[in-house]
Amino acid sequence: MLTRFLQYLAAERRYSPLTIRNYRRDIGRFIEWLGTDEASFDPAAVRTEDIREWIVHRSESTSLGAASINREVSSLRSFFRWLHRTGRCERDICRSVPSLRTPKRLPVFVPESRMSDIVGDCTAESDDFVAERNALIVLLLYACGLRLAELVGIDRDDFNHDFTTLRIRGKGDKERLVPVLEFVREKILRYLDLIGRQNICKSGEKALILTQQGERISRSTVYRTVREQLQRSGVQGKKSPHVLRHTFATHLLNGGADTPAKAANSNVTSLLPDSQQVGWIAGILAGLMTETGKVAFIGGMEIDTTKGKYAGFVESAEYVGQQEGKTVEALDVVYSGDFSASDKGIEFAKAMMDQGADVFFGDASAVDSGARQAIDEANAAAGLTILEGTWVEEDYAIALQKGNTELMAAVNGALNELKADGTFQGIVDKYITAD
Repeated sequence: MLTRFLQYLAAERRYSPLTIRNYRRDIGRFIEWLGTDEASFDPAAVRTEDIREWIVHRSESTSLGAASINREVSSLRSFFRWLHRTGRCERDICRSVPSLRTPKRLPVFVPESRMSDIVGDCTAESDDFVAERNALIVLLLYACGLRLAELVGIDRDDFNHDFTTLRIRGKGDKERLVPVLEFVREKILRYLDLIGRQNICKSGEKALILTQQGERISRSTVYRTVREQLQRSGVQGKKSPHVLRHTFATHLLNGGADTPAKAANSNVTSLLPDSQQVGWIAGILAGLMTETGKVAFIGGMEIDTTKGKYAGFVESAEYVGQQEGKTVEALDVVYSGDFSASDKGIEFAKAMMDQGADVFFGDASAVDSGARQAIDEANAAAGLTILEGTWVEEDYAIALQKGNTELMAAVNGALNELKADGTFQGIVDKYITAD
């Protein structure tokens, strides 16, 4: 049964091997604690009280913090939700189990003045392959906001023909396009020239970041390289690849993330398009609000701005779910062409509600038309008013749970801040730049 669930995560959710390994470990520990094994495990015999007792056991018998225990419980939530959905148990026993309270930590990042010096050192030219490679590692992590696994996985054909954009495969095998600033592009071209002149690359190896033996670099080598580079530059505190990603996000927000055109004439404080910012904030709020764990997106993927909104929405909704100790799944309906026909909106929204979605996000045209009508009709039929919409200058809409006045005040304040100057510092500081 556990094997079937892990196969589902790999095939349908497209989770990475590392994530699946963590799920196997978390659920396997729980099954072992129950005094059984995978072959004999009977989900129908497990009670909500067992989950609560497991949380107490992990809290008292280990040195794990609340966030780590919440992550383990999130694995169990996903497992029992899948068991319930596939008819293997009568109810979702984890639904009423709360998450442990976690302290809110400020993200660790490198100050802008220190980071400017590091970037200056990394852009200096050298004929030493290792020095050029290590400098490129730091520049890519910082200027492109990459995760460690994303950096290691870059192939040379992931760039476009002139190395101005980079295709990244992120969590869940989702792809996004990242702009490459000119000083990073020049470093990449010089690095590739060194590989050719020094005959380093093995035949058939596609990886961008290589060892001196011409093989794809390991995660541990990158981690060690970044730590040494930052230590040599006098950075205090934690020194890791993810610190550079935090630094990217913090500097971007401090500078007021704007359009790619402005970014090309500025620096790495302005790399993301407005559309992805919109998706980020909507995803943060959706991840906070959802009770079913399913949030919905409706949009036309032939429009570049919608692609940005969708990418930001999915990434931040799932991320905030992890931080809150719950699994968030982003359902989506993508359409092509005109979306003025309300019957299409009704069809799309009903399909998502049938799957359990309780928060909707999309282009204003999508949510304002039939989708909005379908949501209102469903609420009226149930005798409830569950959702209400918030709009920003015809740019997009998000359906919110009605009655949550604290959240409504937060979203309206955040949207007003976004509308005024393109930033939403408080909410994104809390979630996007958190560990």
